[in-house]
Amino acid sequence: MKNQIESLYINAVLNNESPSYFADKMLDLIGIDGEKDTRTNRQNKARWRYLNLVASILNNKGYTLDVPGLEVPIKWNKDLLYHMHWQASKNVLYPEKNRQLDTYEFSKLTEHVRDLFAMIFDIYIPFPNIKDKLIDEDYKKMNNG
Repeated sequence: MKNQIESLYINAVLNNESPSYFADKMLDLIGIDGEKDTRTNRQNKARWRYLNLVASILNNKGYTLDVPGLEVPIKWNKDLLYHMHWQASKNVLYPEKNRQLDTYEFSKLTEHVRDLFAMIFDIYIPFPNIKDKLIDEDYKKMNNG
């Protein structure tokens, strides 16, 4: 088993594979299936919160989606951002993934999309996390709100 693990690691490094690829192969090797660290519900909620926030800021700054053939520009919403940028980025970064991303891959995709929005729209919005929610709750408590 030790030789198989070493061989797997060496092949992953030589082929410049992602850490998640190595982790998946390790789990397959030792016979553990279905216990991979998939993204959490908290990450899913944070994604939709983030995309809503980005859409709101884009609309407030006057950005719209101009579609050829439509005379009316379309305002941004979380679903447009998800399909045009989030899902498209996922397909570029992880083309072999037909299932949901694990937490590491999700985090990398989050960084990529955040940087993409900074480049395209000239906005930088940190991705929400649990600390943000706790800070918001503490602020509301301190201000009797």
